[in-house]
Amino acid sequence: EAVHNSVAIGFKYIEIDLHLSQDDSLLCIHDLFEFNKMTNTSDKSLPINTKEFKSRIIYKKYTPLTLTEILQIQDKTPFTLVIDKISKTRILNKSIKPERREIVYVEALSGDDYYNLLANGYKPMLALYKNKIIRYLYHLIIHQHKIEWIVTSADTENDFSTLRLLKRLFGVKIAFFAPPGHSYPLSKHIGNEIDLLYTDYFPIGKDQ
Repeated sequence: EAVHNSVAIGFKYIEIDLHLSQDDSLLCIHDLFEFNKMTNTSDKSLPINTKEFKSRIIYKKYTPLTLTEILQIQDKTPFTLVIDKISKTRILNKSIKPERREIVYVEALSGDDYYNLLANGYKPMLALYKNKIIRYLYHLIIHQHKIEWIVTSADTENDFSTLRLLKRLFGVKIAFFAPPGHSYPLSKHIGNEIDLLYTDYFPIGKDQ
């Protein structure tokens, strides 16, 4: 329902958190603890299997989705998929065919994951949460590779002056996650420091 609603509104990018099931299926949830709360389930077992996952109802009315089902929706209504929580190509490649990967952005949780994702045809974004700008500089110096995309968020210590500096010095593009309740005035930064914004809720005006 959330995916169909986002497509109907006109959003071109949809971000999904993934969790690996007991039977090696990729489930669209942030974590099992939150999923248990949303489905009013006391089962604490880890990991969950796909059959159990699909038998649950979110908030008594919404449908849990696997990555396979997300890709089926994407086939009918094209959008760019942004993936978080899993960035290992050996896991993602089982579900995502090579011809589809150019419209799949993945938050790379390590430098090795970034380069593996790039080599496999994905659009990787090096995650720099918790003020790890030094991590970006490390990869530039040690590996002598250009990092095209980084991703950070409103709950880090990375201020916009630092992001401006990175863009000016290295030409990096910045994806920015704004969690619920963020206090940043984001509108003035979109198209400047922020190249790609994704969030659970953001009031989009007619001119944006």
